[in-house]
Amino acid sequence: AMSCSTPCLVSDTEPVREFVTENKNGWHCKFPDVDDLVRKAGEIIKMPREKLADHGRIARERVVRDYSLSRTVDSYEALFNELKSGSTSP
Repeated sequence: AMSCSTPCLVSDTEPVREFVTENKNGWHCKFPDVDDLVRKAGEIIKMPREKLADHGRIARERVVRDYSLSRTVDSYEALFNELKSGSTSP
């Protein structure tokens, strides 16, 4: 969704918490608090389109910057090299 310039409402749990910065490229809701989910969704629905578009633009920028194909390939290559050499770090 973020790669399509769509801000996300996600549960405030790992690992999704790291992808979404609260009130920048999306929102967190408490897990498993259904009332919080409904409240946040209601707030988002009432937001001006311009503000949602800004959040979406920031979401897209984050994906392009941090999760591009070349960056992902580089990360996997580094991991494979660490595994091959036996020097993995937590």
